[in-house]
Amino acid sequence: MRASTAGLLAFASAVLAQQSTWGQCGGTGWAGATTCTSGNVCVKLNDYYSQCQPGTASTTTSKAASTFTTTTTTRPSTVPTTTSSATPTTPVTTTSSAAPSSFSSSATAAPSSVSENLLVSHFSGSLYALQYQSNGNTGTLTQKQQTSGCGNMPSWLEFSASASTAYCVDESSYNSPKLSSLTVNTDGTVKLLGQASVSGSDVYGGLFGNGFIALAEYDPGTMSVYSTQLSSSSQLLSKTKFTISQPGPNSSRQSS
Repeated sequence: MRASTAGLLAFASAVLAQQSTWGQCGGTGWAGATTCTSGNVCVKLNDYYSQCQPGTASTTTSKAASTFTTTTTTRPSTVPTTTSSATPTTPVTTTSSAAPSSFSSSATAAPSSVSENLLVSHFSGSLYALQYQSNGNTGTLTQKQQTSGCGNMPSWLEFSASASTAYCVDESSYNSPKLSSLTVNTDGTVKLLGQASVSGSDVYGGLFGNGFIALAEYDPGTMSVYSTQLSSSSQLLSKTKFTISQPGPNSSRQSS
């Protein structure tokens, strides 16, 4: 199971506690550590949540040269004549087979054009409707819509093609976390359809049965079930808690 974003190992009392990779390091109301372990930097995702992510405060990337030169040495078509002093022989000449000067290759051609609608969630709280279009070897990605309505930290999108509905899962555990449903229009844009308050820390949502969705949560490790008919009056249908018999190899990332 995934660990709580606030979970970290205890250090000696003389050393200031630091968050490990992906741990929380700031945000409104946060009272824990605000610095990250070596090799990580604290990144603000929104006013309520900052996270330790791999990297440094200042990173310089060297761009490789865009051109290069390749030199090919051609082997001689004949080898020198070799004569043995012990037994006179007729010189022997060996000729290598020349590579063909040209070749042809047959492959299945890719479609000349592709157009796809994409839906992307972000920890900042935003939801993006994008359109990808390609023509031959070139492609473009266009933002068609930016909206909210998926809670504080959208972490997972589940799509029902038959209902043209997307379900958005909220990973936060503050400011009344939400489970949202959105109508997906034919042009790829979305509109909020329904929303229910949930317990939070949800990292995955899966549709099953006839109109149900199961949410996987961490800290503690639980699975909650709701009806897909979401509204402010939606109720939790069931909750199952999972436990492990003993700590795993990385106890700081296994809380159940």
